[in-house]
Amino acid sequence: RDYGWFLMNIGRQHFFMGEVERAMAWFERARAIFDPRDLLSELAYVCTDLGTSLRILDQPRKALDYFHAAFDCVAQMGDQQGIATAYMNLGSAYYSVNNFDRALLEQRKALRVGVRRNDHAVIGSVYNNMGLAMEAMDRLEEAIKAYQMAVLEFERIDDKTGLSAAYNNLGSASYAHQDFSEAINWYERDLALLHERGAWTDMAATLHNLGHVALEIHDHSRALSYFVQSRDLYAAFELIDYVAEEQEMIAYLDTLASAVERKRR
Repeated sequence: RDYGWFLMNIGRQHFFMGEVERAMAWFERARAIFDPRDLLSELAYVCTDLGTSLRILDQPRKALDYFHAAFDCVAQMGDQQGIATAYMNLGSAYYSVNNFDRALLEQRKALRVGVRRNDHAVIGSVYNNMGLAMEAMDRLEEAIKAYQMAVLEFERIDDKTGLSAAYNNLGSASYAHQDFSEAINWYERDLALLHERGAWTDMAATLHNLGHVALEIHDHSRALSYFVQSRDLYAAFELIDYVAEEQEMIAYLDTLASAVERKRR
């Protein structure tokens, strides 16, 4: 067991360094130890890690097999926390293959477990995931309600990471619903939390989203400010592709400003 955990932890180090394929090789070595010895708890962890790795590698259908295997492990142990997590992972995996009805079904199963255990972290995460599936199905009003429920749960436990995700998703859903004032409200709330947490690259992404909302309401000076801030944050972390994307938006706004100036003349 200890040797298997050692192998799995090496895999996780590679995973967090972005070396996902190398990580999977170590996870498979750990699985080869846990599986024949019927170490179900450890096997659930390593199958989840393998499924997550395959999702990162854009192989969601293969990932589903591992998430089902992880669920089988925790179900045999009767581990309620593990079962809730396994249902959530299955829901997210089905979301990745665009099976949104099945994604919602699995998330609702996780919700029942979370409510039964009064687990606000699980309930908040489930509502957030349900919102994503509903948004993908163009059920925007239901998605917004689900995200709002997630906010309530995350507020109960002061989960700033969860709140940030829910705020951002509310901004996205409001934008899709063409409620631009609400979109700005939620994105600005997310921005404040991200600044507090020092999540600078996430801040850049939210600033980018705010720039597009400002464009929709024809507030070009505000949009320019958002895109410039986003570009500068990405540049600080040498994320060149993202810098180029922001620079394109800045150039587009400069073109609009020039056209307006020509009309005035």
